[in-house]
Amino acid sequence: MGFLIDTIPKINTHTADLDAHTKNIMEVMMTTHYLMPFPLSAANKVLTADRLYACPLVIARDVTIDKIAIQVVSAGAAGTKARLGLYQMTGNWAPGALVADYGTVDVDSTGGKAITIDPAVSLSKGAYFTALVTDGTPTIYKGILSWTPLGMTTGSFGSRYAQYYRAFTYDALPDPWGTADASEGDLLLVLLNIASLA
Repeated sequence: MGFLIDTIPKINTHTADLDAHTKNIMEVMMTTHYLMPFPLSAANKVLTADRLYACPLVIARDVTIDKIAIQVVSAGAAGTKARLGLYQMTGNWAPGALVADYGTVDVDSTGGKAITIDPAVSLSKGAYFTALVTDGTPTIYKGILSWTPLGMTTGSFGSRYAQYYRAFTYDALPDPWGTADASEGDLLLVLLNIASLA
């Protein structure tokens, strides 16, 4: 009896520690780094002004985030900006309610463009959409989906759907996201920095 009293709490503690024995590699994350679940594409994406993009993102465990960022590789015109945010996923892999509008970054120069989220916020594991809208035409990094919950084109199965977009005059992010004009194969890298694991 004494063995069970001593052992069961230890087993429970071990079971609760995801990194001790998980078989889901997506649950193993580095803190103080941006979550990058997709390979980096060799090509980049030229953004369309006044177009609201929504990019799927699965977060495999509860986390705390403290930054959201993009990488500009070709600048937009002087004074142009991009607004970044996060949306909940609806039941049919579409962007729904706004989680947060994190504000703007300048996209009229190259380099990493990050918004600090202060205080850091907790996100429950699940499916989300990062979002971006710009009033210019910068070029940013994009990723490659090794799988896509948004499916494939019909007929030839020639293209994967990676993200949604719709026309939206540059402004604060809408709530809810709205109805997509189309899906496309590009996947913008709008990344979240992991401050801590829950």
